[in-house]
Amino acid sequence: MRSLTEKQREALEFIASTIRNTHRPPTIMELSLHMGSSGSSRRGLGHIEALVRKGYITREPGQARSFRLTQAAQDLLEGSSPSAQRNIPLISDEHSGAIPSSSIPVAGFLFGPFPDFAFKLETDPLFPDRRICGGDILFVQRTPEDGPSPGDTVVVTDPLKGRLALGVVSKKYGLFALTPPGAEPQRYDLRKKDLVQRIQGRVIGLFRPLLPPSDRAQDAPPQNKDSLHER
Repeated sequence: MRSLTEKQREALEFIASTIRNTHRPPTIMELSLHMGSSGSSRRGLGHIEALVRKGYITREPGQARSFRLTQAAQDLLEGSSPSAQRNIPLISDEHSGAIPSSSIPVAGFLFGPFPDFAFKLETDPLFPDRRICGGDILFVQRTPEDGPSPGDTVVVTDPLKGRLALGVVSKKYGLFALTPPGAEPQRYDLRKKDLVQRIQGRVIGLFRPLLPPSDRAQDAPPQNKDSLHER
C-alpha cells in the first residue's frame, strides 16, 4: 500500500474521526475547511482524490458524504495505537494563561490532529445556546497561520486579567471582530494578522460531565461516567 503524506494522513484521520463521532462522513467542503482552505473545496477534493488513488477510501462520484474507509485505512489507523493517546497541558481559567495546571490524556481517534492544550472553564462563559458551559474542558488547537474562520470559538488572553478567556470571531467588510460569548460585535477593526496575534487557538472539541456541578456535588455516585462532545 502506498504511503501517505502528512497532510493526506491528517485528512484520512479527520474523515475517520467524523465518521466515528457523527456516524456519517464529512462533506468535501468540511474537509477543506478543516485542512485550512476557506470558501473553496479544491483542497479537500485534492486530498480525497489522493486517498482514493492510494486505496484508503472509496467514494461515489456526484454523491455527498459518500466516503468509505477501506480495510487498508482501518489497518493503518489501528496500527497507530502506540501513539493513540497523548498527554496535553491542562490550563484552568482561574490561572494565568501561560501556566498549565496539570495535564490530561487525550485519545487520538477522537480528533484529526491532536489538540495542543486543554482549557478548563471554572466560570460560565454565558453562551446563549449553552454550547459551552462552566465546568467544560475545551480542547484547543493552535491557530493556523491563515487564521481562524468566522464563527469559530477561540481562546484569547485577557489583557486586563492576564488569563485565558473565550471569544467568537466574526467578519464584515474584510475586517474581523473578536467578541465575548453572548455579546454582539461592536467594531470590525481587526486585520487578520492582528486577530491571529491575539488568539491562542480555536476550540475543536469539549468534554462535559453528564450532570451540572450542583447535581454532581450532591447526587453523583463515585462511579459516574463522563461523556465527550466534539464540536
